[in-house]
Amino acid sequence: RREYDNDPVVRTIRRLVFSGGGSWRGRVSEIISSSQYFNGSRIYDSSQKVGKKIKELEKDLENYDAIHHSTISNGSGSCEHVFETFEPKNEMKWDDALS
Repeated sequence: RREYDNDPVVRTIRRLVFSGGGSWRGRVSEIISSSQYFNGSRIYDSSQKVGKKIKELEKDLENYDAIHHSTISNGSGSCEHVFETFEPKNEMKWDDALS
């Protein structure tokens, strides 16, 4: 679990979802570029590698953070990623997003 909690992709997704009031939608490139603004979460991998990592993290995001991941295809091979939590907004804690 420690490896999961320290993963820059996980940490960035948590922060994006929290700052979005429980949801975030965008491209992998936006996740990577956003990571530079979160201390200790900088992502240096390619979009392809991060996209594959997100797929691998789906169950853990759901189980540990109650964050559901889905994608919306644009028909040209790329897609938009959607992350949503069904935890009530007032129960989401900043500390949880940062851990």
